[in-house]
Amino acid sequence: GEDIQREMTLSFMDAAKGCKKTVSYMRNEPCAACRGTGAKNGTEYSTCGKCQGKGVVQQVQNTMFGRTIRQTVCPDCGGTGRTIKEKCPDCKGKGSQRKETTITLDIPAGVNTNSYMKKKGMGQAAPNGGVPGDLIVVFRVEPHKIFVRDNFDLKVDLPISFKTAALGGVVKVPTVDETFDFTIPEGTQNGQVFTIRGKGIKSARGGTGNLILRVLVEIPTKLSRDQKKEIEKLDADIDLKQYDRMKKYSDNVEALYGQKPFEK
Repeated sequence: GEDIQREMTLSFMDAAKGCKKTVSYMRNEPCAACRGTGAKNGTEYSTCGKCQGKGVVQQVQNTMFGRTIRQTVCPDCGGTGRTIKEKCPDCKGKGSQRKETTITLDIPAGVNTNSYMKKKGMGQAAPNGGVPGDLIVVFRVEPHKIFVRDNFDLKVDLPISFKTAALGGVVKVPTVDETFDFTIPEGTQNGQVFTIRGKGIKSARGGTGNLILRVLVEIPTKLSRDQKKEIEKLDADIDLKQYDRMKKYSDNVEALYGQKPFEK
C-alpha cells in the first residue's frame, strides 16, 4: 500500500524533552472482517481458472519474425490469482474501508525540524490483502524566545551590564529543565563565549549537548547628568594600560601616524 505523510508542529520544549502526541488522519484501512482479501470471512474465494492461480497468462503470437510469447496480467482475476466467490459484506469486496485512524506517538527527546517517525503498516491498505503502507510523520519545531539550537547544543545570548562585565557577578542562566547560577568572571569582554558541558539537549541515543553562552555587554542608553559625570570621573581614573585592545590600537595608530587616538 501507499505511504501517508503528515506534518506535526512541536513546541521547542516538547521537541527537546520528548513527549506523547496523537495524530488523526483518514486512510483506507484493511478490512478486519475479510483480512483485506475482499472475500467473505477472508475465505470465500477460489483459485482463478484462467491463470491457475499464477495471476498472469501467456499470449502466443505469430509474426513475420517468428513466434513470440507475451506474458500479461490475467484479465479475469486482475493478477491476484483468485476469484471471489462471495464478497465481504463489510467492505463490499474492496478489501478496505475509508476510516479515520488515531494513533499515539511516543516522540523521543531531541527531535528537530525535518526529523520524522515511521509507523509500520499504518498507511494505505494494499490491494488484495497485501502489506499496508506506512505512516510518516515529519516534525516542524517552533523557535524559542531564548534558545537557538545547533544540533544538540543550545546557544544563548546573555546580556549583562558593564558593571557586571568589569567586576564580575552571578547571573541566572536557563537550561531545558531549570536555571542555574553562572559566575561571570571579572573583566569579561563583550562577545566572549563560555561553554558549559552537558547542559544542552539530551539525545535519545545517549549523550547530552552543551550550553554555549555569548556575553553581550549592554551600555545604558539614557543617563542622567550626574550619572554621566560619575562615568567621566571613573574613566579619568582608569589608565589606558588597563584596556588591552585600546592600548594596542593606540600604540599602532601612534606608531603609524604620530597621533594618539584617545585623548583623556
